[in-house]
Amino acid sequence: MPERRRRSFFALIKDRLRGFPSIRKATTITETERDTCERYGEHVIGTMIAGGFVPDWADLKAIYQTEETRQHARDWLSERADYRDAWDSWKSARDLILEIAVILLILAEIVLSAIFGIIAIREGRDQAKVLTHMDQSTVATASAMTAASSSLQSLASAQAKSLDRLNQMNDTLRGSLKTSSSMASATDKQLNILEQEQSDRAALLARRPKVQLYIGSVPLSNGPFNVLHLPTFPVREQTDTLITFDSNLVNAGNASATRAQLRVVVFATDVSFSSNANFIRPNEPADNPVRTSVVNIDLIRPHVNMPMTLSFSFPKGRAPFQVLFNVDADEIETATPLGSLTIHAPQASKLEHRRSFLSFWHHPFRHLFRKRNQFRHEQDSSAIRLRRLVHSLDIKHARR
Repeated sequence: MPERRRRSFFALIKDRLRGFPSIRKATTITETERDTCERYGEHVIGTMIAGGFVPDWADLKAIYQTEETRQHARDWLSERADYRDAWDSWKSARDLILEIAVILLILAEIVLSAIFGIIAIREGRDQAKVLTHMDQSTVATASAMTAASSSLQSLASAQAKSLDRLNQMNDTLRGSLKTSSSMASATDKQLNILEQEQSDRAALLARRPKVQLYIGSVPLSNGPFNVLHLPTFPVREQTDTLITFDSNLVNAGNASATRAQLRVVVFATDVSFSSNANFIRPNEPADNPVRTSVVNIDLIRPHVNMPMTLSFSFPKGRAPFQVLFNVDADEIETATPLGSLTIHAPQASKLEHRRSFLSFWHHPFRHLFRKRNQFRHEQDSSAIRLRRLVHSLDIKHARR
């Protein structure tokens, strides 16, 4: 006989309380034998085991052939019987649970009906009390409505008066709104005029003249220059004591320069300046190391070229000297530098060239050092003279 499957203590107690029998599981039967038994059913297997007859089919013969297989078939029959008993027990328990649930629901319905009935009776009594007091409330409401109607009539008359006042105020506000609108339009026009004037003034201030001086087609600049590659300017005429340049004074800005003054400052006392343009010589001290010439120009329009010649007379064999150009106008700051020009006198004769050439090759390093020191001395002296000149010009401008 197959043993009943081991279960926990609590599971056995639950089975006893519920009335469910334990299932004796046939664990020794093979899958092939179980398939054969389930194929033919409990009736055929029980009849074959209990009747003792040998079936004709091979799969049933395999079950009936030995005592072990027959015991397996008996175990399977016991398992199926336990399953049927468990199912019958479950159906009886289910029916009992459903009957108990129906009884409980009926009892709950009866209890709730009694409770709600009592509540309905109490609410009915309360409604009866309310209805008894409704007559008094109706009378009081009628008197209150009468008083309210009289109050509403007085309120309606007051509202009519306030409406008339509001109409008058509305007319006044419309008139003031028209006045404000006209004032606002006039203010907008004035604001537009002011904005236009301000934009015109800003555009006028943004326009500035920019004066440049060209020697030939080469612009004159302030440097810095490469000592080994100094800029060269075209010469119109040159002799031993005179050199002449063709120059152009150009206004490259976008505004006119009024009452402009072009200053030609020569850092030498034995050099004189001349030009085809009208120029003047201001009064300078006798010990002043520079000579200044001023070319007055009433108006220089934008993008206009003003050609003029610049001539410098000097003694024969004069050492190189420097000429500084600056400009100022009503729209340009005082002594705005345009650039400087270093003028070299013509070379000496061939004999002097040969002597200088031999002395150069005889003492090359001394000659180089001498040239370097001379150039530095000229630069320092030129810078000192330039600062003195700008200082004097600033003092004169302040006195004006």
